[in-house]
Amino acid sequence: MNTTLSPVTVQRFSALQGELIGLVEQDYTGLTPKLEQIIRAFEFTQIELAVYRDRGYAQGRGVGCPEEDRCALACAFLAKAVLDLKTTRALIDRLQADSKLRRLCGFDLRHALPSESTFSRAFAEFSASELLQRVHARRNFGVRSCNPAFHPTPP
Repeated sequence: MNTTLSPVTVQRFSALQGELIGLVEQDYTGLTPKLEQIIRAFEFTQIELAVYRDRGYAQGRGVGCPEEDRCALACAFLAKAVLDLKTTRALIDRLQADSKLRRLCGFDLRHALPSESTFSRAFAEFSASELLQRVHARRNFGVRSCNPAFHPTPP
């Protein structure tokens, strides 16, 4: 079996890799302090894992029309809290204007954002299930962060 790549294939792969790396660097260079704070919040809370566990994605979802990606919506829910946005409409406007925030939350730039009603239904679901409170409590009493600012010493 011949496992050697042809020079043309190697050249095309190198060109593609260079283009992709450039796009990723372009997307994430010059992050604002608020976007960096959102990234830290995502890393700290690991909100995607809580959504996957809550929604039973590991077991499969059954039949019917698939729901919008709840992980991206949960990340947007957390970003709304970090950015201190008062309304869902304000969050959607920010996501439409800020491609970096949109990609950080997990929304595909090639597709339209979910409707405002989809955001509202998901946010109501997250609020009713106390998603942020449960994630925060699990992080405080479970796996501890290396950052002492997240875990103040008791008096």
